[in-house]
Formats: sequence, C-alpha cells, structure tokens
Amino acid sequence: MKRIVVLMSAVLLIAAFSCKRSNEVEPEAPATVSTNPSLIVQDVSPVPIIVAGAKDQAGYTNGTGGSARFNQPYGIFVNTDGTLLVTDQKNGAVRKIANSVVSTIVKNTILTGSTSIAATKDGTIGLNDEGTIVLYKNGSFNVIEDDFCVHCSVGGLNKNADATFFWYADNYYDGDSWVSLESIKPDGNAAVGNRPIYNSPDGSLVQASAVSTSLNDNKFITLQHGVYQVTHSGVINNILSPNTFGGLTDIAVNKDGTKLYVADKGDIKLITRCSTCPTKLTVLVAHVDATGLALSNSEKVLFFTSVKHHTVSKINLP
Repeated sequence: MKRIVVLMSAVLLIAAFSCKRSNEVEPEAPATVSTNPSLIVQDVSPVPIIVAGAKDQAGYTNGTGGSARFNQPYGIFVNTDGTLLVTDQKNGAVRKIANSVVSTIVKNTILTGSTSIAATKDGTIGLNDEGTIVLYKNGSFNVIEDDFCVHCSVGGLNKNADATFFWYADNYYDGDSWVSLESIKPDGNAAVGNRPIYNSPDGSLVQASAVSTSLNDNKFITLQHGVYQVTHSGVINNILSPNTFGGLTDIAVNKDGTKLYVADKGDIKLITRCSTCPTKLTVLVAHVDATGLALSNSEKVLFFTSVKHHTVSKINLP
C-alpha cells in the first residue's frame, strides 16, 4: 500500500492510493552474464572543468560559476534545453545551472538528502530523497511513501524514453533481499507493471543505486557492484560480472545504449558495447571523486557532481 502526501503552499492534503504487488513473481538472478573485459586506462584522460561551485568550499550561494556554493551536490540531470538540475543534499534544495549561472528552484525542509533527480516533459521533477520518491511541480510536493515493507527503499530514479513518467528501482529487504524495477507517473500513480531484477541468492542485502534509460526503451540499473540491463521486451542481462566494480553510485547512458558511463568509487568509467564486438571497460578519469553523472544532449559532454568537493564539473568526451 502506498500513500501520497500532498503539500501545497500552506495547505496539507492527504490522499491514499494502493499499488498492488500481488502479480509480482519472485525475481531470479539474470542468466546472461557478459564476459569480463580487461580494464583499459587511457593514456591521456579528459581534463575535468568545474562548471559551478568551488572545490572543498561548502555553502549555499546562487551565482555564476565559481562564485556559487553547494553543500554535497549529488544527483544531476540534463533538461531538453541543456540546463542542469542538481540536488543540493545538505541545503535541502534543487539547483538549476543555465550557462554557468546557478539559481534555486526549490528549497524546503521536506528534502533531506536527494540522490537522484529527473524531470518529465510536463515539468514535474522527480527525486529519490533518502529512499523515498518526491514529486515536485509548481510549488507542490507529492511524497510517495512505501508501506509495503519496513525495509523498502527507492534506489535511483530517471525519466523513461519519452519523458512521460519515471523509472525507479525498489530495494526490498525482509529476510530475503531483492530489487525490482518500477514506474510512476507525474501524478503519483503507477505507469506500467513492475519488473523483478535481482534476488540475492544467500539473502544478503543488495541495493540498487541508480537507473538510466536509452531511447530504445532499455533500462540500466546499477547495484553496488554490478550493472543490469532490462530490454524493452523484458529480458534481463547482467553487464559484466559484479566483482568488476568497487562501488557504483550513478550511471548515464547514451541514446542507443552502446555507451554506459558509470561513477565507480569516484572514478568515471566507460562501458562500450555493440552486437558484433566484445564489451570494453575504460577508465576515462580516475580519482575525481565523482558521485552523480549526466550526459549532455549532444553526447559530447559528461557532467558530474562531487559530494566530497561540493562541485559540479564536466569533461569533454573523446
């Protein structure tokens, strides 16, 4: 059972809706596992450029470029007009960056630690805030609380291919531990049926950290140490073995799903895939303390946040 708490200015409205899970099946680990490639380290790495904020200087200031201040920025999203949305965790805010100018879209105590952000074409902003979905539009908040189990939480959130609703991962732990892919419309109702992704074989805790999508309606989900693909037809593939990664925090995927950028323990890595070539894993930039990732609309620039350094930066892609 899920309920929606709607906050509109000074008025608090409470409504309830239910999302049936009775049609769920017990998830199984994907059968298809890609061969682990050798890790390639580029001879010349792209040079990170700070877009906004100042390295190791936390604060809350709107302004241009280095004069702006963030306090642990995490989630990042590129709008269709090229502007950036950033979750400013410790400031309880969503910040916008347009031509290096930082402004505040919303600042509210309801936001306590947003790690993922996306927007649909109707202007609704979706957030994963401390494992809970928060929807925001025109001054109103919908907080989607999951009452299905005590230990359920949201892991990652992103828009779908045509930006009409959001995909998110649901982390479940109640003796058993598993992850499912679910969806939600801007009005808070479920969009399509859920899709079980991963079931821990020994019951140990597993949690999804990020979700990304490609235009062919493939969905990509990162757990702490693995990347999974869910195709439009529902086929689940494990991309590279889980022991390939040390700690994934975010993923950004190009339009055709052939290039997957991941933030892994602060490094930015690229997974290159195609139907007729072996999967390749490359370290684009090491030791930059990257947290969140977002690919520009041209796919020529990769933006990233750093919780550690309180900055939003970019690299020009080779």
